[in-house]
Amino acid sequence: MDRQPRQLLGAVEGAEFVELPYTQECCGFGGAFSMEHPELSGAMLERKIANIQACGALLIVSCDAGCITNINGGLHRKGLSPRAVHLADILGNF
Repeated sequence: MDRQPRQLLGAVEGAEFVELPYTQECCGFGGAFSMEHPELSGAMLERKIANIQACGALLIVSCDAGCITNINGGLHRKGLSPRAVHLADILGNF
């Protein structure tokens, strides 16, 4: 299921695709999960943000609005410049 978005991103001229370390790990949002387990959710988000910083990407592309919102919130609170966007935002400008 993750093959198709990667193929679409690969077709974007001038873009460099960088795989996020541990990309399959959850960002910690998971709907009610973040409310029921805030400490664990926060730790998961911290790891995701550390992985974003490790790969050096300025733009993180996702197909999940909850992940985008959670990641952007964490990045904003830390004053970091990378931003998460939906795949449709990238393809809409292609």
